[in-house]
Amino acid sequence: MTTYIFKGMVLPERELINLSLLTSTFKSKATDKVMFEIKLDITCNQITCWVDTNSECNLTIYDLKNEVQEYISIHLAVLGFVSGYVYNIEITQVIYEERSVGVFPIFIHCIQERNKNIDANNKFISLLSKVNSDKLSSIYLSRCFTDLTMAMKNPVDTGFYCYRAIESLREYCKNKHGMGKNKDAPWEKFREIIGYAERKDFDDYIKVVTDFAYPVRHGDTLHITDSNRVEIFMKTWDVVEAFLEKYQDFN
Repeated sequence: MTTYIFKGMVLPERELINLSLLTSTFKSKATDKVMFEIKLDITCNQITCWVDTNSECNLTIYDLKNEVQEYISIHLAVLGFVSGYVYNIEITQVIYEERSVGVFPIFIHCIQERNKNIDANNKFISLLSKVNSDKLSSIYLSRCFTDLTMAMKNPVDTGFYCYRAIESLREYCKNKHGMGKNKDAPWEKFREIIGYAERKDFDDYIKVVTDFAYPVRHGDTLHITDSNRVEIFMKTWDVVEAFLEKYQDFN
């Protein structure tokens, strides 16, 4: 058995929250073979969560962190439903293996690595100018970026938010070109812009995104690993970047 101690915080700090020690046992979302014994304490918004795993646990530290984050989020979601308060949590570090301490970064590593050679300031200014270029851009590009942020913040809903971000760009195409209720034409224009003439090629490329989006958007649950998230992020960022680079040429 290995014990992990996760530390974090409930936000906003201006609204104090205290939950006395809660203890429970549950199975991992990844496999029924992995069992967790969890003790959760929240004192003045400071989270301490002790997690004992059995010998079958082979989850990466990020997969384990995501399971713990979901476990805590569920408790706060129930509390929010009862009280009307909106809580967010941030898991900042983990202590394990004879007091080894790991601090979780605020960035998504695969995206940071993907964009490491980009001039971030110029990119930021360029994207803001696109967002503010006209009314439709301010609506649909803003929604796209907001959903991508939600995808980064919410591991279990990564596929859902990434696909909705892509759909926002499709809606931009529909409204920009006056396509009304035609369901196929906006996707055709979107694929034309990003360079996918054939629907099958595009569907195959983003399959991992839709595989993790469709069940969740219809109320089902689907376990997602850190490696799944990496693939979803890379495919989504490629699609969004291709659209942002070329869409104004098609207006």
